[in-house]
Amino acid sequence: FDFRMTGTGSLGVNSNKSIDESWIDVLVGIAADVPFAEKWNWNIKADAGFGGSEGTYLASTGVTWRFYGNWSSTLFGSYKAVDYENDSQGDADWYHYDVDETTLGLTILYNW
Repeated sequence: FDFRMTGTGSLGVNSNKSIDESWIDVLVGIAADVPFAEKWNWNIKADAGFGGSEGTYLASTGVTWRFYGNWSSTLFGSYKAVDYENDSQGDADWYHYDVDETTLGLTILYNW
């Protein structure tokens, strides 16, 4: 984000504000791909991370079906949460990023 305000005349307003925040988390996770029929797999994944953020989490699960030759399709659901805060509210460089995202999706894939 970058903010600039310039004015002329008797006020002589000149202000610059720049926010350049980033963080690094270390993620630890587990994933499994479990076949339960000839052309069916159950996929599950979970990650948790800490470091620069208050916490980063991801959980997803899905069912994959290889329906024709090299073609497959996956019905999946996932949940992602990230919470990061820089300094305290009211400080000039305060920044807060907090997201909770839930996804339900369907993919179709051609496997080379």
